[in-house]
Amino acid sequence: MVLSRFSKFTTFMIYGGTFLLSVLSFFTTYYGLSILLDKPLALLGSLGLQTAMLGIAWNLMKIRENRASYVTVFIMTSLFSMFFSYANFDSSLKSNTRATEARREYAAAARPVLNQHAKAIREAVVNGNYQIDRIAALIKMEEEKGWATVVDEGSRDVFVQSVIDGARFMVSSWKEQQGTNYRQGKGRGIIADYLQGKKQQAEDLLVQSKAYLQSVESVTLSFSSELPVENQYMLTNTVCVEFPTSVYKALTFDNAILSSPPRQIDFLEKPQNRQQAFMLVINDLTDLDQLTIFSLLLAIAIDLIVILMALAGSYAMRDDEHVFNRVRHDAINRVKGIPENDKSRFASVLRENLDQFEKASEYGLKLHKVLEEYKDKRNNFRITLKKPSEDSFRPSRTSANQINNNNSDRMNPQKSPSGQVKRKIVI
Repeated sequence: MVLSRFSKFTTFMIYGGTFLLSVLSFFTTYYGLSILLDKPLALLGSLGLQTAMLGIAWNLMKIRENRASYVTVFIMTSLFSMFFSYANFDSSLKSNTRATEARREYAAAARPVLNQHAKAIREAVVNGNYQIDRIAALIKMEEEKGWATVVDEGSRDVFVQSVIDGARFMVSSWKEQQGTNYRQGKGRGIIADYLQGKKQQAEDLLVQSKAYLQSVESVTLSFSSELPVENQYMLTNTVCVEFPTSVYKALTFDNAILSSPPRQIDFLEKPQNRQQAFMLVINDLTDLDQLTIFSLLLAIAIDLIVILMALAGSYAMRDDEHVFNRVRHDAINRVKGIPENDKSRFASVLRENLDQFEKASEYGLKLHKVLEEYKDKRNNFRITLKKPSEDSFRPSRTSANQINNNNSDRMNPQKSPSGQVKRKIVI
């Protein structure tokens, strides 16, 4: 009796536990589906998945044969539930840490871009100072000795050669306008004036380069990974857009090869729509971290416990049909192994199978009979408490008669309408 009640209690616990876990999985799957679908569709999808999984789990508690197909269907169905449960856990756990991580990653990607622009403009500043000094030397030579542009003819210095070519073009233009040759010598003339103009041009370019360099250094100092990604992008983009490309080319005689600022969409602090939210969930799977692994394991555990409880509960629960299922399974296996032309063997096996079914039926009938008798005896067994009277404490002749009557009642018990003895104990 105690074992029977304990078995019923454990059976109730198994059914209740799987149901509660399915309810939990329903909500996690629902919120995960809500990331991608509308709420009504997410509700229907989650309800359908959990109903199918719970039905399969409860069927596994009753059957003991051919479970592979049920387990396979359960696993395939649970894969969808696990994924969307993971999506819910991942989004919830990373809602607070995702912004900090995105800011840190964007800062790490943007700093090389800032450093690249700063390095390029520093190179231009160095070249600008060199050009000014070189032109100043040519002007001094032109004023003191003359023929300054002829001394460095054929120079490998691109800038110096460009100055010489410019001076030669100036002399040719003067010759065409005046109709006579230009007489070079020391002092100030058209060559000295030309060199002075080139120096002023180099100084202007140098001022622009230094102003931009100061701006880049100011942005680099104020740049921080604690700033929102939007602010970091604005600072980086400003540095990239304001880069003086023409100044750099004039001072270095080369084109600047610079990187663009990192895209803001690649470093989302918070998804703005469903597509972005789903993309973040997928990206987390490709770049696993501790929170992602924990979310994935938690989603798997919820549905895995359901199927494990169902399989374990099926062995713990008593089933009257188990005997017939085993007999039926053995009978089928025996018949399959008999050749079709061996009729005698076939008849013998059928006879054995019928004997086993008969024994199983007798076992089932006896088991049901014992259970019915137990229920009837339990229902008919009563204990009646008789309220004592005041006279019961005084010995009298009536009390003696009553004792005799009680003894006669014990010797002749009454029968119930069903024909069974109904025992009555009077205390």
